Amino acid sequence: MPELSPDPEATGVVAESGAEVRFEAVGADARVEPDDLVPEREERALGTGFWVAVTWIVGLVVLAVLAPWLPFVDDPEAISAEGLEAVPSADFWFGGDDIGRDIFSRVIWGARVSLFIGVTSVLLGFLLGGSIGLTAGYFGGRFEKVAMGAMDVMLAFPALVLALALVTFLNADAGDQGASVGQVVLILTILSIPALARITRAATLTYSQREFVTAARALGARDMRILWREILPNVIPPMASCLLY
Repeated sequence: MPELSPDPEATGVVAESGAEVRFEAVGADARVEPDDLVPEREERALGTGFWVAVTWIVGLVVLAVLAPWLPFVDDPEAISAEGLEAVPSADFWFGGDDIGRDIFSRVIWGARVSLFIGVTSVLLGFLLGGSIGLTAGYFGGRFEKVAMGAMDVMLAFPALVLALALVTFLNADAGDQGASVGQVVLILTILSIPALARITRAATLTYSQREFVTAARALGARDMRILWREILPNVIPPMASCLLY
């Protein structure tokens, strides 16, 4: 290996390339910044597939929200002889079904119902499941045992079996398996509560023992302020990950 500069007052950077090592003197008064020694990270651009997906989702949401006022979105229940099993065309963009209804209009109006059910059930699940997990993880005690025991019982049932049981129970008087939009929202909310509660409780147990929570408690902060200002912002990301469940 080649010897480095014998000047003890010289400062520099050792640069290595393969088997060769060299010392580059930069003078006694020069400094090497730490950022100069860290390689630059490559920024990855979002791919075409990402923007296609975003455009499709945004367009579908806009069409669903504005469906009653758009002139090219017809009544989804309107029946016409021209639309009877029609192929996609300028008049029937997605074609027609077997009784002459416009499939494009039915997709847009169906998206309104799907978006309402999905958004409402998720928000209610976040509110109820998050509240149960947050309070159970922070306060503990008998409430935590009872609440988490109930969540374990709900998780013991497969989601589909539990949903069918709830539909049957809610429609016991009607004697059928049909469900209204409100009942579907209620059932999906109930199904989302246990997983959200357990994830929120686990994250709350972790953050409730952190130094910033201890400092806030030492400064006289109340429990609700600690939950709202210190713990909740940190447990929201784990709660959001439960959407993939």
